[in-house]
Amino acid sequence: MTTARNLREDKALAKYRLVLPYLQGNTSLASIAHSNGVDVRTVRRWLRSLEAKGFAGLIRDTRADRGKRNLPIELQKLIEGLFLRRPPMPISTIHRKIADVCKQHEWSVPSYPTVYRIVRALTPSLVTLAQDGSKAYKDKFDLVLIREADRANEVWQADHKELDILVTLDGKVIKPWLTAIIDDYSRAVPGYYIGADAPSVLRTSLAFRQGIWRKPDMNWAICGIPDSFYVDHGSDFTSRHLEQVAADLRVTLTFSEIGEPRGRGKIERFFRSVNQLLCAGLPGYLAPGAKKNGNFLTLEQFEIVFQNWLLSDYMQKEHSEIGMSPLAKWLAAEIIPNLPDSLEQLDLLLLTVKKDRSIRADGIHFNSLRYTNVALGAFVGYPVTIRYDPRDLQEIRVYLQGEFLCTASCEEKLSLKELIRTRNRIRKNLEREINARADLVRLYMESSGHREIPDGYESLTAPNEPPTANRLKIYAADAKTTNS
Repeated sequence: MTTARNLREDKALAKYRLVLPYLQGNTSLASIAHSNGVDVRTVRRWLRSLEAKGFAGLIRDTRADRGKRNLPIELQKLIEGLFLRRPPMPISTIHRKIADVCKQHEWSVPSYPTVYRIVRALTPSLVTLAQDGSKAYKDKFDLVLIREADRANEVWQADHKELDILVTLDGKVIKPWLTAIIDDYSRAVPGYYIGADAPSVLRTSLAFRQGIWRKPDMNWAICGIPDSFYVDHGSDFTSRHLEQVAADLRVTLTFSEIGEPRGRGKIERFFRSVNQLLCAGLPGYLAPGAKKNGNFLTLEQFEIVFQNWLLSDYMQKEHSEIGMSPLAKWLAAEIIPNLPDSLEQLDLLLLTVKKDRSIRADGIHFNSLRYTNVALGAFVGYPVTIRYDPRDLQEIRVYLQGEFLCTASCEEKLSLKELIRTRNRIRKNLEREINARADLVRLYMESSGHREIPDGYESLTAPNEPPTANRLKIYAADAKTTNS
């Protein structure tokens, strides 16, 4: 695309070619000026500029005051001020308002192109701050210190993303959530989790577990405990459970600034790659303006396709920012991964939640359930720590003063989701019974002309209804007493 700078350079080159015969001694300045219709004094000025500044001396700079000539400074500032208002005002509207002001002050009315040039000369940062606010300014123009990890497993980033694709699960059409962890140094992905449920600490723990432990596939050699885990301020990342896990694994948790996602650029780029390079070629992709066509992968099928793409495409192809593939970059670091003693130990830390309880005579009470084991009988009244798997509440692990004591079981086999569903069902059944009785009372009272509402049904009275006289039937003896 031809720019104003290019045009000025072309004109400067034409000047140089014009005076070149004189510089080579083949002709005089007068003949050059005459044959080209240029004043000889102009040609001499070109030569002086050429001798003083070289080729740059032939390039004519644009006037700094172009578009602002003969404008009072107040008028220029007024034009800028009108444009910097929120919401932005069309330049045509600004020009009309400026014309009215000029008539009042007997100033020359600037042309529309002049107003346009003044507005467009404003710096983008100033316009963004004025029209879009400080948050947009920070995201776009604030200086950011982007720190690159010096070695593999030094820093891992984690985040969640609802993908731009539709899949099916149990006959329902859903958008899957991807929880991914990326190694800052190599851009390799040590772990991920795909599911229908929204971001949670359990999703993060499952992805973290996969990232840390060894994988059977040689194309997925990334493993080990990272030095630092870099996440955002989501409730799942800042949970007490994740803090406990980080402390146990001796991992430093680092949080990005609230509302400022730019520090997580590497993981955000990976999510874009998933949407653009994988999802865009699959059935069910949510292209802009596209309609659902009913041809979808199942969630299980999508997981298989995603892992094949991750290991055979993303991890193997050269990454533009690091100049090699993520897998090759991670392997080239030649680190010895720091691993837990066993997968069971890792599961205990990541997939169970830690709570403090005390042992009662009838066992340990937790989540409206009771857990028992004969070993608890000797420690009634003692404070203990329990660990449980949120996906299965059938049993809990009990620790006394940091040492494993026993596994306590619950007779009811309920998961946390089943427990919540059961509680909600019971409450809704009770609410239906209350509403049915309230409807019956309302129907009876209105059909019989009674306005007296029994205790417990005050809410049935209209809020703005004025009090009415007692319309209950009374006995004749009571009537005589009332009339006397």
